[in-house]
Amino acid sequence: MSQSQGLVRAAGIGLAAASLLGGLWVLSLGVQSALVQVDCTTLSDAECGLASELRRDELRLYLPEGGALVMLAVALFLGLRKVETKGKTP
Repeated sequence: MSQSQGLVRAAGIGLAAASLLGGLWVLSLGVQSALVQVDCTTLSDAECGLASELRRDELRLYLPEGGALVMLAVALFLGLRKVETKGKTP
C-alpha cells in the first residue's frame, strides 16, 4: 500500500469514526427526547401543547438522522477495511 493510499484510508476511517460518534450522539438526543416528559407545571395549556409538539418533532428529526449517520459510518468502515486475498501471507 502506497503512502497516499494509506493517507486516504486513514482519512476515511477518521470520517467513519466521527460519523459513528455523531450518529450515536444524535440518537441519544432522540432517545432523551422520547423518554423525558415536558414539565407543564408553570406553562399555560397552549404553551404546554407547543412544547409537547416540539418534543415530538425533535424525536421525528433526531432518530432517523442519527440512524442514518450510524449506518453511513458502518458502510464506510466496511468499504475501507482491508480485504485479504487467499494464498497471500502477510
